[in-house]
Amino acid sequence: MSLASTHDVQIHPRIVVKTYRPGSHDAAEREWRALTLLAEYAPGLGPSPITAELATEPARVTMTRLAGSPLTPPVTTAQVEAMADAIKAMQRAIPRDLLAALPPRAGSPAEMLTDLRLAFPMLARPTADRMIENAFDEASAWIRHPALDAFAAEQHEPVLGTGDGNLANYLWNGRTVGIVDFEHSGRSDQPYELAESVEHISLAAPGIIDAAQILDRFDPSPAQAARLRDSRRLLATFWLLAILRRASGETSAPPEILKHQATRVLTLLS
Repeated sequence: MSLASTHDVQIHPRIVVKTYRPGSHDAAEREWRALTLLAEYAPGLGPSPITAELATEPARVTMTRLAGSPLTPPVTTAQVEAMADAIKAMQRAIPRDLLAALPPRAGSPAEMLTDLRLAFPMLARPTADRMIENAFDEASAWIRHPALDAFAAEQHEPVLGTGDGNLANYLWNGRTVGIVDFEHSGRSDQPYELAESVEHISLAAPGIIDAAQILDRFDPSPAQAARLRDSRRLLATFWLLAILRRASGETSAPPEILKHQATRVLTLLS
């Protein structure tokens, strides 16, 4: 779900070399760990690891170049189905005992909840548009609800989470979809990772992919469905604040993106 790149990438005909920003050893370790697991338990789904320089400054990971091109709008039905299949394959591939030993993904529910609760009071309340104002107020009130502490602490069946649902991280080769970029990866659960996928701003922007196109290919239990609902609310709120932060800086998102995100938050919270 990153807002800024954690690395520089050199793409060669057969390999990719990622050099991480100074101090980003954790990101490199997460990437190497995920690539190693996927190479053993789901070969071909992600790049294969070649070498890792994890103790150097900056850290560096070299991997094979995965065939395909990043998904970009307009996304076809076949591409969405292949994307959902790739997500499902990754979540089913790694043995549970190995998943249980992984550190939580970056931006875990507990981390996200804490960060958002701290962020709201630091951000100026928008007043230029009533709908955006309402979305800000409702999200600000919802994020403080005590029941969310239990949500953040819940333990569900673990899966490998990428930690970044950016549409560009899914590569289409004409038949299947592969997955790249694991610097935020770690132990997660299916509902939270599905929310990461469908609520990422690269998918949730107007007219890209309807969430149901992906979610309908999964069959969550009632408990998972409830967690998916709150996970989507949490991540949609994250993106609302991310857009508002940009609007208060030197760069800003197009107004229609902010209004769409405010509508999305209000719909999910209703």
